[in-house]
Amino acid sequence: MDVIIPGYTHLQIAQPIRASQYLLSWFWALERDQEFFRFAFKASEELALGSGAMAGVNYPTDREFLKKELGLSKVSPNSMDGVSSRDHILEFLFACTQLMIHVSRICEDIILYSSQEFGILKLPDSLTTGSSIMPQKKNPDIAELIRGKSGRVIGNLNHLLVMLKGLPSTYNRDLQEDKLALFDSIETVQISLEGIREMIEGWIWIPERAEVSLKNGFATATDLADFLVNEKKIPFRTAHELVGTLVGVCVKQKKTLFDLPESDRVSISKYFVGKEYEDAVSLSLSADKKISYGGTSKKRQEEQLKIALDSLKEAERLFL
Repeated sequence: MDVIIPGYTHLQIAQPIRASQYLLSWFWALERDQEFFRFAFKASEELALGSGAMAGVNYPTDREFLKKELGLSKVSPNSMDGVSSRDHILEFLFACTQLMIHVSRICEDIILYSSQEFGILKLPDSLTTGSSIMPQKKNPDIAELIRGKSGRVIGNLNHLLVMLKGLPSTYNRDLQEDKLALFDSIETVQISLEGIREMIEGWIWIPERAEVSLKNGFATATDLADFLVNEKKIPFRTAHELVGTLVGVCVKQKKTLFDLPESDRVSISKYFVGKEYEDAVSLSLSADKKISYGGTSKKRQEEQLKIALDSLKEAERLFL
């Protein structure tokens, strides 16, 4: 929670955030995924047994008894629909696909953030591989493989959608192909989640590299503009222009907001001096200024973490 890293938009440094805010952003995505799986699980609780070939059966069948014995929640109301519907598998594959899209994006972040160009996190050697030619390489193979497997699960969903779209009513032999997509997706999701867990538990943040990136990326420029607006009552349009000019001078002199000489700063604005200026561009203070609900201030992070833990407990209660 005390590690400050860059937050990105358009893959460019935007604003300082707490590392906990980044991790929690993926928690909430995965939380939606488990809700989707719960929905898909509910859809699979319909009893089709007793529908016969498609018209029902000729002998008395207590379908309510069968439902209770099998631990299901409802009985299919129409025998033709009962033998032909694969909606429950579709919904499960939709859930798998959404999960794997999120997992793939996490892996993309891991690949980028652990690269030499970003360098804000480090994966353990046990989760990377070397190169057969280049001895200096440390490749994030697990993240790349999981990213690739997301396409496989998306393909399984597409396979079932295409298979179902042209089928005539009730059962057709094509439907036996649903098992391939279903079982392969289950196996792929399980192994992908194992890999993601190992990487998240094993990676190490590199705060000093994150700090350099934040400073070189002028990540607190917006905070400085807000300071001019809120404290000095300067219109935002003017504040935006002043800070933009300051950043331009920094770029020209190959400096940052932190090491540009005060004489150069004051030539742009009389307010770009002293402790007020230092506080305005502070990386740690920037994160704590984001006080809105869901923001990256420490108070909001503690609040969000508690909500996340409560959500996990509720999920465990529902699944166990």
